[in-house]
Amino acid sequence: MSRIKGQGPFDYTHQCYRAAFGRVNERFWIGAEETERRRRALDEVYASIGVSERGRKVSIPAISALAAA
Repeated sequence: MSRIKGQGPFDYTHQCYRAAFGRVNERFWIGAEETERRRRALDEVYASIGVSERGRKVSIPAISALAAA
């Protein structure tokens, strides 16, 4: 298996995946840097609709009113 920065046979997530599902298909496995890049892109989209802190904070008026009740 080739080493991708943030991913490899000693990476905790990689080990958990292997234990649960077997051999990792590298075609579908992305490294930590690419994962973070994608998360940042989604953060921007979610922020435009009032969701921030990766889903831990919502500032949508209807939902905020329900949470306060």
